[in-house]
Amino acid sequence: MADATNNYVQVNGAIVLTEVQKSFNALAQALNDDKGVSINIQQSYMSKYDVADELRVRVKSTAKVPSNITPSLDPNKTMEIIIAEGNYTALENYLNTLKASDYEPPLPAPFESAARVQTYNIPSSLQTDPRRTGRLVIPNLVEVLKAPGIQRWILNNGVLYGFLLYSDYGLYYAGLQAIQNKLAQASDKQLELQNIVTRFVKDAKALSQLSTTAQRVLQAKPPALEGEATT
Repeated sequence: MADATNNYVQVNGAIVLTEVQKSFNALAQALNDDKGVSINIQQSYMSKYDVADELRVRVKSTAKVPSNITPSLDPNKTMEIIIAEGNYTALENYLNTLKASDYEPPLPAPFESAARVQTYNIPSSLQTDPRRTGRLVIPNLVEVLKAPGIQRWILNNGVLYGFLLYSDYGLYYAGLQAIQNKLAQASDKQLELQNIVTRFVKDAKALSQLSTTAQRVLQAKPPALEGEATT
């Protein structure tokens, strides 16, 4: 993965790594070609600051807010200003003390994925949260991803572009090379592929939809390199 500070791009309102954008574009084109469904990047998370920015404006007025935190909850004050003033750490510490019921609407609880990973809805927590890696992409037309036929397609083809289905509304970029490395090292490659594909899905029923073979994934070309000039 390239250095995020030197290799990112803004797509609509989202900031994503260039590698993620290229891979997403390739995946979206394949989905459009195969299913006639068009998706675009709608939202993503580059850092904990983005999550904190969403959470702070949802704190209930009835929550006990220390006087030094109140200015940081002002939606008219940008996160850049809060960070520059040196108040971010105090804000983060405060947000991490709150319960789901301290927000409006209340935060949903994480669920344990089929691979026993704590998976979160949007937004949720500043603490252990896969969204904070900058690899989660939430496309528009989220309902389309929930359609059984499209979910099956994403499970079987997304992995060829480095993406895993995240719950039923997002795509998590694991990276094709990283997936291939895991498969290459595994003694039971198909079982390892099953573990990878079901990392963030809600239950193991997704396994019944998996028809892609580990060999197909191992032979896939990194989509981020497609169309680039070679020397």
